[in-house]
Amino acid sequence: DETDDLINNFDPISFTTIDEKCSFDILVKLYTRFLLELREYHLLPQKVVQLISPNISNLLEVILKLIKTKQSTSVLTVVDLETIFTHVNKLITSISKNEYAFLKQCQKHFNYEPPIEIVLNTSEDHAYYIPLKISLSHLLHSGELLDTINNNTQSLIIQSNKDNDLILSNRQCQSIKSNTSNRKNSDFLLLKLYSGGIGITNPIGPKKDSHKFTCFYFLLHDLPNVLRSQVNLIGLHCTAYTNNNLASNELGGFQKNFNSGHFCRHCLITYEQRLIPLTDISFVPRTHLRHDLIIDRIVSNNDG
Repeated sequence: DETDDLINNFDPISFTTIDEKCSFDILVKLYTRFLLELREYHLLPQKVVQLISPNISNLLEVILKLIKTKQSTSVLTVVDLETIFTHVNKLITSISKNEYAFLKQCQKHFNYEPPIEIVLNTSEDHAYYIPLKISLSHLLHSGELLDTINNNTQSLIIQSNKDNDLILSNRQCQSIKSNTSNRKNSDFLLLKLYSGGIGITNPIGPKKDSHKFTCFYFLLHDLPNVLRSQVNLIGLHCTAYTNNNLASNELGGFQKNFNSGHFCRHCLITYEQRLIPLTDISFVPRTHLRHDLIIDRIVSNNDG
């Protein structure tokens, strides 16, 4: 493999290289070597590697400004420079010392909120979720984003009033209009909650090491369409491990192989009825009320 041969020709960056006679060529060599190790040895994508250079440049500019602010006389001694750079080195090292220190810095500077732990049946079983209200408060902290949401909401209201036959927003739904909480506060925001399944597989292990997770996301419905699809405006609320087997699917009325029983997640249509036109058939939809009724039956049967 050419990549392995290339990496084998490079030793890790050592102090012996740094102790060589200093020159701009040595600086270029060290930095090129560093980027090459990130790309070829640690397999970082090129786009990630390209982000390093401008950030290092910004870091050096900040250090230079710190030197200027600490300079009390027109002449700055080597000892003063050494003290400043030693302090900067300690700061950089402390940030990446461990995961705890790194997350603390994220909390301090970027409003990072750690997941809240929930103890389940035993002390060894835990669940984690990200506080939804806190995530929304950070998201709506920007006054510019709030203005965008308000302008988009007013624009949709004006357009829908001109033509009642146009469905432009979920705000026009009867269920939302009839909600008592919305009547008390006209400045409410619509929040979409949805789930999606993901699969995580150990790339160096067998297929049986594949694990399925169900992720629950939230999205502000009143965002303009151009912003609604951006990844940074889609928030993760919680993640659950999914039991993808016949026993767990049977509880919800599903089966892994659809040769019998129910197979639709929105209604109770059977496999035999799948070819009948929708105009010639009626079926019972799956609703939260019916779901609660089934859960109550299961609980009562277990108690009995």
